[in-house]
Amino acid sequence: VLGVIIQKLFPNWLFLTIAALVLAFTSYKTYIKFFATYKKEKAARAEMHRRETMAESKHSTVGADDEADATATEACDVTNEDSTAIAVDGFDSDKAEAEDDPKDLE
Repeated sequence: VLGVIIQKLFPNWLFLTIAALVLAFTSYKTYIKFFATYKKEKAARAEMHRRETMAESKHSTVGADDEADATATEACDVTNEDSTAIAVDGFDSDKAEAEDDPKDLE
């Protein structure tokens, strides 16, 4: 609607000049936004590639990590009393909860 009104009010050469300036301005803004997004995505891809490379190099020395994981898994014992009490390396969760209970502080 606005374009039709402007086209009726101004001569063709002025309308075409204004339209070309608007097109140039919006193209410039689009390019600037594209370039900023491209730089962010390129940095993110480089960071992801760096992390993947580090992970691959870490997996090449997996032997020691597997033994540590197996030891940690064996250290966790789940009791069968009511399947809520879990003892890990001698840590008593019920005792810790009682120590943190604000009612006991009174």
